[in-house]
Formats: sequence, C-alpha cells, structure tokens
Amino acid sequence: MKFHIITIALVIYVIYFDIKENFYTNLPLHFDSTTIDSRFQLVSEIFRKNFVDGWERGGAALTVYFKDQKVVDIWGGYADVQAARKWQLNTITSTFSCLKGVMTLCVALLVEQKLANYNDLVIKYWPNFGKNGKNNITIQMLLSYTAGLTYLNKSLNLETAINHQAMRKIFENEKPEWSSVQQSGCYGSPYYWLIDQLIRHIDKRKRGVQQFFHDEIASKFEIDYSIGLPLAEEYRVTRMIMPSWLDIISEIYHTPHLIRTLLFQFSPLKDSIMYKVMYNLKWLNPAVPLQINNPDFYHLLYHGFGNARSLAKIFHVLLAEKVISPATQLLLKEVYNNSTDLCTIKHLAKTSIFLVFINHTQMTNAYGHSGFGCQQVIHDNRNDLTIAYVTNAIKIGIYEQCRNYIRLQNAIYDIVEKINKI
Repeated sequence: MKFHIITIALVIYVIYFDIKENFYTNLPLHFDSTTIDSRFQLVSEIFRKNFVDGWERGGAALTVYFKDQKVVDIWGGYADVQAARKWQLNTITSTFSCLKGVMTLCVALLVEQKLANYNDLVIKYWPNFGKNGKNNITIQMLLSYTAGLTYLNKSLNLETAINHQAMRKIFENEKPEWSSVQQSGCYGSPYYWLIDQLIRHIDKRKRGVQQFFHDEIASKFEIDYSIGLPLAEEYRVTRMIMPSWLDIISEIYHTPHLIRTLLFQFSPLKDSIMYKVMYNLKWLNPAVPLQINNPDFYHLLYHGFGNARSLAKIFHVLLAEKVISPATQLLLKEVYNNSTDLCTIKHLAKTSIFLVFINHTQMTNAYGHSGFGCQQVIHDNRNDLTIAYVTNAIKIGIYEQCRNYIRLQNAIYDIVEKINKI
C-alpha cells in the first residue's frame, strides 16, 4: 500500500514539473546582494538553488549576522511575479507573525528601562484588565501565550480595529479560555492589539506599539521596518503569492508530515481553538487572498513591513549589541512553558517572549519567531548569530517544515560549527 502511495505521489510530482516548465512563463532568474562573506559562499549558492529547484516561486531575501558582522545579505526573484517586478534592495514585505517577536522586544525595552517586570500582574498598569478572571495574569503569561486569550469572542470590524479605546474595552471584557499557566496556545490576531494595549499602559508617554517602535528602535537605529505602513511606501511592498495545489503537493512530497499540518490548519473542527483563531476574525486571516494584498489593511498594527536585512538588524542591534542588557536577555531565554500548544497541537517550548528553536547540534536555545508562509527570524547568543529570511511566495510549512528556509539554516550552522572549531 505504501509503495502505491509513493508511486502516485511521484507521478503527480512529475506532472507538476512538466506543467510548470511548459505551461507557465518562466521569468529569468534574478539575484543581487550587498554582502557575501567568502566563508558563507555555500549559503548564497543554496539560496540560488531554492529558485533553480522551483522551491521559491516569487522572491526572497536572507540576512545573516555572525560575530558582530553582517556576513550574508542577499535577495532574489520577484517582488511581483505578475508584473515581472524584481525584488530590489529597498523591497519590503509583510513579515507576518515575526512581528510578534519585534513587538515583544519593545516590551523588553520597557523592562530594560525599569518601567515594568515580567512577573508583574498586568492589572498593576491596566487595572480594568482584571475583569472576568484575568486579575492573576502576568506580563510574562501574556507574552508567552499562557494567558488563555487566543481569540476574540466578539466580532470585530475595521473601524473598531483602528480605535485603540474600543479595543481596550473589548479586551477588558474578554474571558480567558483557560486559567492554568501549564497550558498555552499561540494567539491569533488579538496578540498584536494586546501588546499594543500593554505598552500604552506601561509607557510614560502612553504611546502605542507603532509609535513606540518607531521612536525607540526604527528611527534611533535607522532600521527600515515599520508596524503598519504609510501610503507613500506602498510602492515598495511585494505582492504575496498563495500556493497552488501543485505547489502544495510539491511541498508535501518533500516533507510528508506537512499533510497533518495542512489538514489541521485548514480543516479544523469547528469547536477547536484553531478554528476560532482562524475564523472568528476571518477578515484578518492572512490566508484569505483578497486580504493579503489589500493596501486598505496595510496601516493596521498586525502588519510588520520590512525585509530580511531590517528584521535581522532589529534582533542583532537589540540583542547582540546589548541594547537590551545581558541580565534582561537571561529572562528572554528562560523557557517559561514547554508543552503541547492547544492551538497548533504541536509541542512548543516558549520563553517569556519567544519560541525556542533547537534542531542542530550547535543550537542551544536559539530563539525568535516564525511567520506565516515561511518567514523566520532567530537569534543565537551562544554562537553570536542572527538569521532572518522573508519571502512573498507563501509556503504551507514554517521553520523546519519549510524546506526553503531549513536547508539554508542547516548550511549556516554547518559553516558556523566549522569556524568555531578553528
């Protein structure tokens, strides 16, 4: 039986490539870079191979910092395949949930400035948050997905979403899905508004996360990243490409256990947490094609726009250059919850603010965040390494289930391991 399944999959895979090569207009390969350290030349070659092999259907960018130096800064493909618009030096794209990592670094700055502590109750700064059983929720619980606020029970429209006073009242009236800190579940869109409210209540100037990030990080360190996007910058944004069924089959053929992820995420039980996360606010679901490229939504604070260069620089400057002190970073690295995520039904280790990634002998609690479609950023203190990868061609898998990214990361760590042995 297993042989027949493999044979059928192989036939479909061959048909896929035949159609791809003969029925679609293939744009010429396009690559450019500002930095490729000779020691990391293989990484550049693998980045190109992703396109040659047909794994990267649109455009992508990769940036790597190693021992306080930028060693890779490369991009390629097309920002808009339909218009044959090439991915350029200043191209930006949505980083999806990688923005959660960026936002929580904003909270880390507030902790660094002694304005808050991760163990503080949220009600210390936001008294009305304590309604409906939320009075014992700490900042750490809110950031590490253990507060039980994975989705909103109330409908939300665009007018309400841009009104932070209205959003404050909505969260004050929400009831958590669970009360035990031993349980966790990755939040959907509500996370962005929750962190915005948290920062507004802690910051002395009462800035929202968009303004706080701009003032304290982007402007101060000259980083081309924004939470929400001004209309004048829209011309730089990529056009996202959703995968066709042939693309999905290709991914599953290479990474068979993706079929479980696909079925779980796109056909969840209606009473499951995942279903409520994805469909209670369906218009905010990035998988909806009409929303994902709609400029009317670009200004909302759940969109983080940048590229691999800017995403990597945020983590490198704040962590490797110790804008956030080693003492505070120890708090960031401490695993707060290590259990099966009630939303994704995957075993995920979570620090106070990040997901933890370990899949290589040289990786020891590297942390960061994954994003929808194969966006990724990680920082590894042990190896003084930061990696960021973005793409506008959506993949089903993320992190180690995204073949495009994981073979780049594996190559990077193989090189780092060799360098460290010298």
